[in-house]
Amino acid sequence: MFGGRQSNDYLFGEINWFAYEQHATSELQEEINAVDADRLLNTSPGELAEFFRQKYSLDLPILQEEEISADCKEADVDVSHRFEYGMYGRQSPHTVKGVEYEIHIPFSGDPDLFKFQPTTFSSSRPSAIVKGQTLLHFIRDVNITNEAVERSVDRLVADINQHLNWLRGSVVPWNERLLGTINSIITARREKLIAQRTSTANLKFKMRPRSGASSTYVAPQVRRKVTPVMPPPGQTPWKPEPVLDMQEYQYILGVITNAALTWERSPAAFGSMGEEDLRTQFLFHLNGHYESQATGETFNKEGKTDILIRDKGRNIFIGECKFWGGPKVLTETIDQILGYTSWRDTKSAIILFNRNKNFSAVLGQIKPTVTSHPNCKTFLSSDSESQFRFTFVNKDDEDRELTLTVLAFDVPHDS
Repeated sequence: MFGGRQSNDYLFGEINWFAYEQHATSELQEEINAVDADRLLNTSPGELAEFFRQKYSLDLPILQEEEISADCKEADVDVSHRFEYGMYGRQSPHTVKGVEYEIHIPFSGDPDLFKFQPTTFSSSRPSAIVKGQTLLHFIRDVNITNEAVERSVDRLVADINQHLNWLRGSVVPWNERLLGTINSIITARREKLIAQRTSTANLKFKMRPRSGASSTYVAPQVRRKVTPVMPPPGQTPWKPEPVLDMQEYQYILGVITNAALTWERSPAAFGSMGEEDLRTQFLFHLNGHYESQATGETFNKEGKTDILIRDKGRNIFIGECKFWGGPKVLTETIDQILGYTSWRDTKSAIILFNRNKNFSAVLGQIKPTVTSHPNCKTFLSSDSESQFRFTFVNKDDEDRELTLTVLAFDVPHDS
């Protein structure tokens, strides 16, 4: 029997996972809402989202088993409750000279996660002391063999790894949905602020400057090996500009998607159509919603764009249609649409038509191709398996961003 377990702390039991998840989500919402309004409006939403993603993502520990080491020294061992020493039932401690092994188990990742109780767990929790990036475990006994020490450490490592695997079932989904949650909170606050300031800017009265208005925001310290840094604001002060809000942008993309779904239901009618004919189908549906304000092959900045929606003389949406021709064609299409978008254009889409046999393989190439583009700042989300949203920087102004969504549709062949 090993003594000395009282020297170790029990792991994986201090913080309930569900309580943490609820608290962290609430804290994230509060922290984003606490960012100075001017700073939030004048900072890249993609970079701001990445800052909070780094701050709130969880780095699951990984034991570095090949680096385990041990130290051995003489120690006093309490035998007051052991039969073989005739001390069982004795109230006061009675010690004899024995040996103590101090086991060092290095690990990478966040030490705080050893406090988390997984949603699946064992009533017999492993024990150790968390010290920096090392777990310390003490084994004391009067007489103990090397083989017994090794078996004890092997059981401890297996037990810790089992609890980490259980915890992984909660940590991985949290990290995967974190960016989407952050983008939703940032987008909601930005749109609310923009609506407020745009409305205020249209008042006939002069606006009084706010005394003590802050233009910077200092993030609190985060307990992490590499602390994320709040991205810098743009060099140009933010001014209200009419923009297409995300809800309306989603509506336009929904009209395009619904139009494309009719192709699958009527392959005979669309199988022989080329790029221009398919684009015309989109325009037909869009003009039914936007009172003939959707046009095709319209000049804008450096060339003609396939789909352009204007409202009161202002561009609110730019779209480019292309048949899938591989990553090179997609990259060229991105360059093309960036050439069409002026400083005021902030919502755009690339609509890909696929007639290859393996549509899944095509979908798998879209995200890595787009994110490798030098003007791509952030991958935002995938609303479906064939829809990908990104933040791009305007090629002529690094402080100006636009949202680009890539929609991919499997177009029927002409049979």
